[in-house]
Amino acid sequence: MAKVISRSKQRKRRIRLRVAASLVDFLGVIGCFVLIALCVLLLHSLASWINADFDATFSLLKATVLNAVMVGAR
Repeated sequence: MAKVISRSKQRKRRIRLRVAASLVDFLGVIGCFVLIALCVLLLHSLASWINADFDATFSLLKATVLNAVMVGAR
């Protein structure tokens, strides 16, 4: 047999579901904001690491080229 629910109970249930859906949406937005901020920080860290790596690589290459030029100039 079908379960009978009064209109007031049905209205209260619908309001609770809307509140729960709104809360989940809000938490999803906050979670996405935190995730985006984390990705930006990771990209910044990657860019600074690449910059430092280029400096180290090209300083070694510069020293090698200068030593080769100095040997050839003698």
